[in-house]
Amino acid sequence: SGNPPGLSVDRDGTRINFGFGLMKSIDGGATWTNVNPGGAFTGLAINSILIYPEDPNVMLLTTGRGTGTGQVWRSTDAGDTWSPVLTGAVATDWCGLAFSATFGNGERFLYAVGESGSGGQVWRSGDRGGNWQQLTLPFINPNQNSLDIA
Repeated sequence: SGNPPGLSVDRDGTRINFGFGLMKSIDGGATWTNVNPGGAFTGLAINSILIYPEDPNVMLLTTGRGTGTGQVWRSTDAGDTWSPVLTGAVATDWCGLAFSATFGNGERFLYAVGESGSGGQVWRSGDRGGNWQQLTLPFINPNQNSLDIA
């Protein structure tokens, strides 16, 4: 159950799922390239994609709700290659990414929200997604099935 990975088409009452992974266009959408590092995105829904406002080469995305364990991914070359950045975290569904306001030095925090059987998690990065620290939430509820930040 949950959200199916990729695109779903309901034709005559039959659901058809297509897991495309991540598609990238550099010509305004005229042509597309599939970006799927080692098949890492196969079978997973891509839940959020952010492009870092101060450096468009830095991109982050979250995966989850599919046939594997979700992850937070980072690219530093405008999406050509991707690496997982929260390998020690236990969330199975990474459902959201958000930026803070810009600080006086031009930088900002980046937040990732994850869900697991033990409740929600929020992680924060102060270096464009390179390093992360888990934040302590004022509440922990194992029955919680959604969490988001604004």
